[in-house]
Amino acid sequence: HLRGWMCFHPYDSRRSTEGWPDLALVKGGRLIFIECKSESGKVTPDQKAWLDALDVVQSVETYCLRPSDGDAVSAILEGGECG
Repeated sequence: HLRGWMCFHPYDSRRSTEGWPDLALVKGGRLIFIECKSESGKVTPDQKAWLDALDVVQSVETYCLRPSDGDAVSAILEGGECG
């Protein structure tokens, strides 16, 4: 929100479709989906399936980010992409 992004995070992910990303962000024609994981957290098959399906959509960015990815998060939200 500090950088002007609109953000959606399900209040209770247990009632969401399995594997749906934790965050959806929109700003200035960009749509980003982010799966948030701890340093040791593993992406489930359902989460990977959603990220892979969303990643092939033109003009959609997908990421799996961890606490140690702070610099990448900043770069992404400032307008750059991080592979």
